[in-house]
Parts: sequence; structure tokens; C-alpha cells
Amino acid sequence: MRYITGFFLILIVICFSQSAQAESIVLRSGKTIEGQILEKTDDYIKVDYKPSPLYYYWDSIDSIDGQTVPGRAQKAQPQEAALTAGSGDRELKELLDARDKEIESLRAQLKDTEQARADFAVLKQAFKRLQAKYYNNLGGTFLYEKAFENAAAAFQEALDIDPWNPEACFNMALLYDNYMKDAKAAVSFYERYLVLMPDARDRQQIEDRIAKLKN
Repeated sequence: MRYITGFFLILIVICFSQSAQAESIVLRSGKTIEGQILEKTDDYIKVDYKPSPLYYYWDSIDSIDGQTVPGRAQKAQPQEAALTAGSGDRELKELLDARDKEIESLRAQLKDTEQARADFAVLKQAFKRLQAKYYNNLGGTFLYEKAFENAAAAFQEALDIDPWNPEACFNMALLYDNYMKDAKAAVSFYERYLVLMPDARDRQQIEDRIAKLKN
């Protein structure tokens, strides 16, 4: 009996330590994601979500474990926390709309000069990258909610807008690999990701996974 009791105590400690590692990530849409942060970069965080991680850009995150993300003012809690299909990150959508108006305004004022055309091209490219981030984050939220078809559509939209977006490409690969069980599509997106990220730290793991999926 003493050994059995000891075993259960050890099991409780292990379970507690694992749960204690989980962090509460509140997105700017009001959605809360519970999971361990595996990696932080200047652009995004990587969150453990079995069987594959999720990627979220910093500009979609409001707070982590109650701590406001640096560079962001604390905002009031939204009245409606639940994210419904198609609503996305409302604040980021408003930002997209504002940038869209700036582009249209510049287009209207555009003069036939080389500098004006260059300025317009830079603004348009920045807008496309912002749009791609929005759809990549939306896809991550759909994946967390197990709305796999919606997640695939959102990730694909991000790649249609910005074909060189590595995070959306990798998320699409994970989606097809671990959830939709489409090995051919998963390999295609894994290989595309490695082209976009030739120095990826997990390159060997991805290459091993590609080889396994092809067999």
C-alpha cells in the first residue's frame, strides 16, 4: 500500500509540473489559448498544441499569463470573447481596412513619377504582408478550434496573398500531416517551407518527416 501511495504521489507531481508549464495566451480578438510556449522569435511565438505546434504573430497577442505584451497598452476586455468563424481578429481587420484606405488614397494622388511608383509599391507590399499575417493567425485559431477546413482556407489565403510566408506554409504542412492525413499535400508544403527557410533550425526533423511520408 505504501508503494502504491508513493506512485500516485509521484504521478500527481508529474501532472502538476506539466500543467504548470502551460501558459495562458490572450489574443487581441479576445480568444484565449492555453499551451506551453516552445519558442519565441522577433516575429512570432510557437505554442505546443498536440500533435503539432501553432504559430502566432506578436501583433495578434494581447497578453501572456496576464502580462501585457511589451509595446502594447492594456485594453479593456472585449464584451464578446468567443471568435466566430469568419470574424477573425477584429482589431487587426480594422488596421487592414485603414491601410487599404491609405493605399487607395495614394493611388488617387499618384503622379507619373518614378519615386511615387516606388513608394506605392513599398506600401502595397507591406499591406500584403499584413494581410497574410491576419489570415495566418486566423488559420491558427481555426486549427485550435478543430475547424480544419476553415483553417486550410485561411492558411491558403495567406499564401495566395504572400507566397513567401514561411509560417503559413509550415502551418499548412502540419495541418495536412497531422489532422487531414494528406501525405502528398503535407510533403509539398514541407518542401516549400524548406525552400523558403533553408537555414531552418528544425530542417533535419522536417527532412526526416518528408522521407517517412514518401515511403
